[in-house]
Amino acid sequence: MSVDERELDALAEALKRLQRLRSSKQVFALLAEAVGTDLPRQSIDALAALGEETMPVAEVAKRARMDLGATSRQLRDLAKAGYVTKQPSAENGSVVLVAATSRGRKLSLLVRSVQRRHLRRALADWSRDDRQRLATLLDRLLTNLQATPYDREPSRPKEAGSSLPPH
Repeated sequence: MSVDERELDALAEALKRLQRLRSSKQVFALLAEAVGTDLPRQSIDALAALGEETMPVAEVAKRARMDLGATSRQLRDLAKAGYVTKQPSAENGSVVLVAATSRGRKLSLLVRSVQRRHLRRALADWSRDDRQRLATLLDRLLTNLQATPYDREPSRPKEAGSSLPPH
């Protein structure tokens, strides 16, 4: 099935707008204010990745889609503030296990609750079918985008060291 250039441009623009909205410092500041926290986005993301589980720092980084070093720094700060606990793994002493404290779980649940209320209000006039279709199509799009490699521009010569490492 052929996709017309205008359709691609419109979709790309909508995705850019969504990406800008999701990464906006101002939007996060509004969420943080609604929740009543001054923690940075990365700390909130690390807490959300932890959920109710105990896991290695590397798994938190993977789930939060953050760099391991940045995740370690956020978890260190969260531990100092009483939001998480850290302890060495019984099976492998070089692995640090992290778990949210009741304070951390409470904050994570509060963030999720505020985000859900916001999304519920934003989608209030959408039909149930439209909401379900959106979720299905977004999931399909994300899956396909992650699985589809970029094609090299045919007129561009290959340069040494120009490829990205695999995910």
